[in-house]
Amino acid sequence: MLAFLMAGAGGSERQARLRELRALSLVYCGRDHPATIALTAAIADPAAADRALAQLDALPTLRRPPPSCSIRSAPSHLPAS
Repeated sequence: MLAFLMAGAGGSERQARLRELRALSLVYCGRDHPATIALTAAIADPAAADRALAQLDALPTLRRPPPSCSIRSAPSHLPAS
């Protein structure tokens, strides 16, 4: 499903995209996560890119929690208008 990320990318562009994905994986998953490890391997060996993309594709989506306050309510430290 994520193969479109590498479509049409030449050697150096492909390496740059893999490095960017690895950086995101480091931030969100940690250095010991299988996706981060697979992306590190894919940077060294382009044949491993499909496995790395499959690891990324298996990650659950990130969900944002709903806002904790209403837009209409003023913060408690501001005077009411």
